[in-house]
Amino acid sequence: MKRTILVLSAIALIAVLAGCGASASVPEATAQFCQSVAAYQQSIQAMTTLDANATIGQFKDAQKKVDQAGQTVVTSAAAVKEAKIDDFQTAQQNLQKTVNSIPNSATVKEAMVTVAPQVKSVNDAAGQVRTSAQCK
Repeated sequence: MKRTILVLSAIALIAVLAGCGASASVPEATAQFCQSVAAYQQSIQAMTTLDANATIGQFKDAQKKVDQAGQTVVTSAAAVKEAKIDDFQTAQQNLQKTVNSIPNSATVKEAMVTVAPQVKSVNDAAGQVRTSAQCK
């Protein structure tokens, strides 16, 4: 729960900073971008570590947080020319489609098995994005 609150706080902070309209310097923009990717990766981890007692509704709610974090990555990437996010966006969309296709009658364990390949793809893509932007 604390991790979820931390992730949501980080996402909100990044969204506020991105919406301020002030143009950040290149190092600041890169730092904000790197923070948004890290927050995204944390939201993926939070989704994939739900326990077996969680409901599919909770799983899909976690996916919504992943989607929001993904949008923050895309928004912050606009200010970082080194950020190559095409593969990330494709992987994120594939994950979203897969989660949306999971029936409400499924168990969380079944959902985790279903999304595992997409989670790997999106984590790999996020890692590549971090590398392309030279995140530390």
